[in-house]
Amino acid sequence: PPVSWPLVRTHAGSGRKFLFIGAHAGHIEGRPVAEGVMLLAELLEHATQRKFVYRHSW
Repeated sequence: PPVSWPLVRTHAGSGRKFLFIGAHAGHIEGRPVAEGVMLLAELLEHATQRKFVYRHSW
């Protein structure tokens, strides 16, 4: 079932704000669906830029 989560959260240890989004997000509450989908796509594109992504190999 659908669940609501905040789009911006605060890291408990550092107090820094971070985007809490993923490809599973469907829309943004309080915005027209098309606008929310477009904004989510833009945020995901920005957040997944190589300079922001950490990859770890075991």
